Amino acid sequence: MSVKETGFSSEIHHLLVTVSRHLYLDKNGVITYQKKPFDININNHSKSNKEHLLYYVMHDHFSGNFIFDLCTTRRMLPLADFLHFAWCKGKKDGHFYGLPLSISVPKQTSSPGFLKGLQNLGVEPFHPASGFSSGVHIIKKLKENILFSVLHRSALHYLGAIDNYKRDIYMYMLEMTVKGNCIEIWLANLPSAGPAAVSSYDQFVNAFPASPGEKAVLPLVASSGPLKLSELKPLPRFLTAPVEDMPFSQEKLDKAQDLIYEAWEWGGNRRGLKWAYEALKISPFCADALNYLAFRSSYTEEQLFLYRRAVQVGEAALGELFFKKNSGHFWGLIEARPYMWALTGFADCLWNTGRKDEAINNYWELLRLNPDDNQGIRYVLGFRLLEENRPDELDKLFEEHDSQKECSCFMLYNKALHLFCKGDSEAERVLQQAIKSNEHVYSYLSGEESIPFRLPDSYSPGGHSEAEIYASETMRAWNKTPGALSWFLRVLLNKKERDLPRQVPVTIDQVLQEFLDDQALRLKEGALEKYESVIELLEVCLERHGCTKLDEAEEELFDQYYDSVVDEETVFCRLFGPEKIADNAGEFLGYFMPHKVICGEDLLRALGKVMKKLSSWLLEEGYIDPDDATYIKEKAEKAIRDLLAADRLSAGSIAFYGQTFYSVRNRSPHNYGAAGKN
Repeated sequence: MSVKETGFSSEIHHLLVTVSRHLYLDKNGVITYQKKPFDININNHSKSNKEHLLYYVMHDHFSGNFIFDLCTTRRMLPLADFLHFAWCKGKKDGHFYGLPLSISVPKQTSSPGFLKGLQNLGVEPFHPASGFSSGVHIIKKLKENILFSVLHRSALHYLGAIDNYKRDIYMYMLEMTVKGNCIEIWLANLPSAGPAAVSSYDQFVNAFPASPGEKAVLPLVASSGPLKLSELKPLPRFLTAPVEDMPFSQEKLDKAQDLIYEAWEWGGNRRGLKWAYEALKISPFCADALNYLAFRSSYTEEQLFLYRRAVQVGEAALGELFFKKNSGHFWGLIEARPYMWALTGFADCLWNTGRKDEAINNYWELLRLNPDDNQGIRYVLGFRLLEENRPDELDKLFEEHDSQKECSCFMLYNKALHLFCKGDSEAERVLQQAIKSNEHVYSYLSGEESIPFRLPDSYSPGGHSEAEIYASETMRAWNKTPGALSWFLRVLLNKKERDLPRQVPVTIDQVLQEFLDDQALRLKEGALEKYESVIELLEVCLERHGCTKLDEAEEELFDQYYDSVVDEETVFCRLFGPEKIADNAGEFLGYFMPHKVICGEDLLRALGKVMKKLSSWLLEEGYIDPDDATYIKEKAEKAIRDLLAADRLSAGSIAFYGQTFYSVRNRSPHNYGAAGKN
């Protein structure tokens, strides 16, 4: 049978049963990797003194969809059991099901009884010829993904935990392939009637006839009824036995705790993990060993399982009397700390898996056991209560943990948002305190700064790291509160305005506003509008070009001012005095107006009048000296002549190519590109 004859899904399946040449179980049942490959195969595995992993794979030839399971060379899964698992519908691994028309079976894994049973099921078996693509490449990829998903991401290197990682392995190998999603390809190309369904387990295995005296490499049918896969790959008893059934020894617990201290010292390498397993083997009541394993795991569900177990054994080890006597100062007792870490991790996992009420209850329990809160639970609980909108519990939290005493970023911002939601007049004062504690928070909440994918492991008070952690925890709460971020920005701008350096008694923006207010007393509305337009353009020019005429000290001051404000459009005019108007009059009248502004002849005529009036007024008020006033008038008179002449010359057709022009009524720049105006 050739590859070209395969035209749809479930036409041909490939059965692969292979001994791993790199992975085996050590004497404690821990999956272990050996870089140098073992010289082993399905025929000679019995000669090895190690328990090697055994891959069972069923692979669809057309789509690449497949299903797998793992056993070991000492506890094999019967072939008929694996086939029923692979082909039945309704199982957890539901992406693969149904009988194929035919199946390739390697000669070394086949037997007469096996082949006959397949035919009885209506599946035609055949041995793949040399060069036939039987999907053997999957084994190498499967090994790589097991290494990544189990040995690198998990903390439980036991065969019984493999089922927990299958979802990730299938995702990498089936959903993220070069040719697309293999599961979708398989579904889209099934026969219209779908693959044939599998009978019940008893009927299925009865299709495989008993063959007395037949020597098969692999067992065909279980001798004592259907096997549960969990029976072939159990987890260690220290992870599964009921706590009340395990004898407790304080001496063994102390010994296990000493060993886990070594594991924490070594970090997350395999030696540390094996020490944690050994500590649990010595005493299954070693909550800190379970904490260590949970901390090293990348799987939330696995962490949840381990932290829950740590809480259970921690409670049992401490005893009911210990809780009654020591509630209120748990953290001060070294023997209680593993339990406190376990309960914290358990609460975090409950929250991350959507069990939020349970999580919040556990956070409150942690604060009850240790009101001094050396772990910072009050911050986390504040984040959670804000997100879940529990105002009464927030009131209780802030009453019990007064933010005024510690003035921490987390507590102050939490309280500010809470008071804002309540409409409390104290909200703004608390927010001002919060901004003082860390001014970077708004940038991350608003999206001006990106929160890193991996949050920092520690933070510095007042620094970016602290702001990143806070924003990551509370962004949802701030965003879903109407008006909260706008209020935050207003308070922040007001604070920055108050904190700005003041180097001159009166600033440009103050002087120009004073000038316009003075003119408003004597001008009609139409004339005043022209004055306002000219002054607005003057301010724009000063903001865009005034900084090019500063000395070194002024440049340093400008940079400091610029970095400290949010509205960078009005930095220059809020920092420097009116003498800078004369310094930049030539730039405004000789370059900015002819090259950057589109306006009519009436505004050009008003330009000279306004600038001359401004120079006289500045001189009368004592803001500039006579030489500066004369300079501005001369520049205004020359500019109006040149601008009017240029405007008449270009009245027929003017084209602007990719320059930035400023509207006389809008401070924002407009890019006209290659546009023409007649």
